[in-house]
Amino acid sequence: MRKDLSFDTLGRLLPSAIVEFSATPTTRAEHKPEKGKFASNILHHVSAAELCAADMIKLPVILRGRADPRETLGDAISGLQFLKEKVTRELSITGEFIRPVLLLQAKARSNDRETLHAEKLKFMLTEDFHVPSDEIALATGDSCEIDNVNLVDPECKINFIVTKQALKEGWDCSFAYILCSVAEQKSERAVEQLLGRILCLPRAKRKQEEDLNRAYAYSTTTSFRETAETLRDSLVANEFDKIEAETLVYQATGFSGMEEGGSAYQHEESIPPTLDATSIKEKIETLTRGRISIDLDNQKIIARGAITEYERKHIALAWPQSEPVIQRLAHKLSSLRLGPPDDAKDLIEISIPFLVMRRSNIILPFDKSVYIDEPWYLEKYDATKIPDMFTAVSEGDEAKIDVETSGRIEIKFELMANIPGLLSERGWTKAGLINWLDRRLPRDERRNITSVSSKLFIDKALDAIAASYKYEFDRLVRVKFHILDALVKVIGHHRKERETEAWQSALFGPNALEIETSSDELFLFNSKNEHDYSYNGPYTGPKFEKHLFQIVGDLDSDGEEYDCARYLDHCDDVKVWLRNTDKKQNSFWLQTSSDKFYPDFVALLNDGRIIAVEYKGAHLAETPDTIDKTKLGKTWADASDGKCLFVMCVNK
Repeated sequence: MRKDLSFDTLGRLLPSAIVEFSATPTTRAEHKPEKGKFASNILHHVSAAELCAADMIKLPVILRGRADPRETLGDAISGLQFLKEKVTRELSITGEFIRPVLLLQAKARSNDRETLHAEKLKFMLTEDFHVPSDEIALATGDSCEIDNVNLVDPECKINFIVTKQALKEGWDCSFAYILCSVAEQKSERAVEQLLGRILCLPRAKRKQEEDLNRAYAYSTTTSFRETAETLRDSLVANEFDKIEAETLVYQATGFSGMEEGGSAYQHEESIPPTLDATSIKEKIETLTRGRISIDLDNQKIIARGAITEYERKHIALAWPQSEPVIQRLAHKLSSLRLGPPDDAKDLIEISIPFLVMRRSNIILPFDKSVYIDEPWYLEKYDATKIPDMFTAVSEGDEAKIDVETSGRIEIKFELMANIPGLLSERGWTKAGLINWLDRRLPRDERRNITSVSSKLFIDKALDAIAASYKYEFDRLVRVKFHILDALVKVIGHHRKERETEAWQSALFGPNALEIETSSDELFLFNSKNEHDYSYNGPYTGPKFEKHLFQIVGDLDSDGEEYDCARYLDHCDDVKVWLRNTDKKQNSFWLQTSSDKFYPDFVALLNDGRIIAVEYKGAHLAETPDTIDKTKLGKTWADASDGKCLFVMCVNK
C-alpha cells in the first residue's frame, strides 16, 4: 500500500534499495509529485504473452455487451451455466475440480433514484433467474459474506459474488471466470480494470476444455464496438500490465434551491451581540428550506427572496427576540415582494366550486371513482396488440481479445447468435413465467386488476408474441424483460382506452351522470393563508398588483403564459387572480379522462363570478388533450348556473 506512513517506516530501516512486485506500477503519465504520486522505476515488466505462455492467465478475454443491464445479467448467467458443463467434463478427464464463479459489479445505492445496487441484484438473481440464495454472497462495505470462506473448497456452494467497486474478490478466487457489470463502462480504463479480476488461471495450469482457459466479461454498454476497441488500444499501450482497479471519484452535484440568479435576490441583516442564534440556526434554515440562513461567524442573517408572512410568524414563534431584526430584513426585501404586505390587505377569498355528482343525496367529487367500475376485467381486452409494442431483441455482440504468438494483441468481433453455448434459462414453465410477469408488473399498472384477470391476459399475450415472432418457449423466457416492458405498454394503452370511454360516457353519453357544482364542496384560497399556496419555485419578474398572494408560483418572467398573467393583472373586470399551480395538494383541478387538469389561472371578477383560464400554444390547439380540457371546462361552467366561466386561450 503506497502510503506516507509505509514509506516513513521503510525509510527508518535505511534500505539500500526497495524492490516492489506490483501489477499496478505508476506510469510516467501518472507522475504527479505535487500530489505525492511518483512514477515507478520499472526494472522489468512481464507482458501478457509471457504470462499466457507460463499458463498464468486466462486468454483470450471474451467481452460481451448489451445496452440493457437486465439482458447483460441474463447472458452472464447463461455463460455460467455453459461453463458448469465444461468443468464437469474437465473433472471426468483430469480429476481437477473447478467451480466457476460469477463476479457481479453492482451500482451504488442512491437516495433519489432507483439503481441496481447489490441487494437489488441479489433479488433479481433469486426472483428473475431462479438462483438459489445459498449460491449468492454479498461482498460490499455493508456486508461481506465471503470472509473466512474458502471459495475453492468443493463443499462451498457460492457461484455468485455481488460487490460494488473494489472487486478485489477476483484476486482471492482463481475460480472467478465471469465478470458482469450492470453499470455502463464507457472508458478504456474502467473496462480494463474490471477485466483484471478474472484473468487468474486456476492453479496456473492449462485445461483440457479450451473454454476454461478463457476469461469472460459481460458489460452494459450502448457502444460495444467502441468499448472493445478502446480496451484493445489500452492493452497495447500498457502492455497488459495495468490491471488493478482504482477507486472512481465522482464530482458532487450542486445543491437544490441554489438556482442560477439566486444571489441577485440575497439580502442580509446584522444580528445584535445580545442575541444568541446558535441554538436556532438549524430550525430556521429547515423551516425556510435554506432560503433564510444564519452566518454565525459573521453574525448575519441572510435571506434569498421575499420573506412570507407565514415565515415571519413562525420565525417569531421560534425566536421571539429576533422580531426587530426580521422586520428590518423584510423591509430590505420589500422590492422583491410581489404585492402589498398582508396586513395592508383586506381579507379576500377565491371560492371555486367542485364539479360534483349526486348519488342517493350524497355529493361526490367528480373523479374516476364515480364513473369507472372496479375491478377491471383485463382479460376481456385484446391481447393481440402486444406484438406491436414488443421490441424484438438481437443477440448482441462479442469481442475476442487475445495475444498472438508474436505478442501482438488482436481483436475479433462476431454476433452472439453465432456463439455456441448460449443456453436457455432453466427451471421455467409457462405457468411460472406467467406468475413472474404478473408479480413484476409495476404497481401502478397492476392496480384494480385481479390476479386471475391479469394472468389470463398475460397467457394470451405470450401466445400472441410467440405466434407473431415464431418464438419457442425458451426464447420467450430469455426475452421476459422485454415482454414485461410490452405488457406495461399494452395495459397502459387499454387502461387509457377504458378510462376515456368511461369519461366520455359519464359526461356526454346518452346515460350521462347528473353533474353540478356545489357550494358545499369548494376549493378555497384565502389571502391570509399564503402558507396553503404550494409551488415549485417563485416568480422573480416585475411585480403584479392583483395576485392573491405575495408570491406567484411557477411562472416564467416572459413568454405567452406571462403575457396571459399580465392581461389578467391589468383587466378592469378582475378583482384578484391566482396562478393555479400544477399537481399541488391545494390547487384547483377538474378530472379528465386520464388525469387531473389544473387550469393555469383562476380569477375573481368584480361581479363575484369565478373564471378559470387555460393557455395553449397554437401547436396544441387541436390535440385530443386540449379538446377534452375545453369540453370539461365548459361542462364545469355550464353546471354552475352562470357563477363560473371557463376560457381556453389559444395563441393570444
